[in-house]
Amino acid sequence: MKTSLLLVSLALLLTASSGIAGPLPPEACCACLESLGAQTAQLPASPVPALFCRLVTSQAEQLAFAARCDAIHGAGLCLSQTANAGLQDNLDCRALLAEEQILCPSAVPAPTASQPVLALIVAALVGVGAWATRRRRRGARA
Repeated sequence: MKTSLLLVSLALLLTASSGIAGPLPPEACCACLESLGAQTAQLPASPVPALFCRLVTSQAEQLAFAARCDAIHGAGLCLSQTANAGLQDNLDCRALLAEEQILCPSAVPAPTASQPVLALIVAALVGVGAWATRRRRRGARA
């Protein structure tokens, strides 16, 4: 989580400092990219599909984005509009990220289960299977 948070913070700092020296922009478009070994905060040279994209408008959303991206072993990257573009209520993240060769998924991704939830599902299925096997053996004896 620390790596993704560092990458997101670094990307926000770089994009904010390139436009204007001051506070971080209120809105940023973030993309979680597949992590291929070395993680860098550099923009890709060729089109890269993102695992997911999100508009981040607060520090809490930035932390949630970094945690979600880290949970799926991705590398977070955030971009913002230049300071002279001003605050926009309709920031088009797909278009902004597409300009930087990052392709956001078109559909909402299916929810995924974490490892503890998967372990509980496996344990429940093993329990149901053992119960059904025992019940079947009892029925065969009678």
